[in-house]
Amino acid sequence: MNYKELMGKIFDFYPSTFYTWKKQGRPIIALLEKYFSKEDLEEFLDAGSISKMEYVSKDYSSVELEFLAKNSDAVKMYIKSVEGLK
Repeated sequence: MNYKELMGKIFDFYPSTFYTWKKQGRPIIALLEKYFSKEDLEEFLDAGSISKMEYVSKDYSSVELEFLAKNSDAVKMYIKSVEGLK
């Protein structure tokens, strides 16, 4: 799915509307383009969440967040195994 189609699915509008909003400088488009990859948005549509964002509510340093983003699946498995020991 290309980016225009992806935005159409997220906002439930015709994909061509994406370019109209982009030309208008709508802040939501700038936010999504700046902070979320195409893969992040596809994951959200498929799973209802973005795995690397699951850790954002915690107070992590930028280095820790970068590690979590790159290793989110391994971290999830580790957390589940530790929680299973309780």
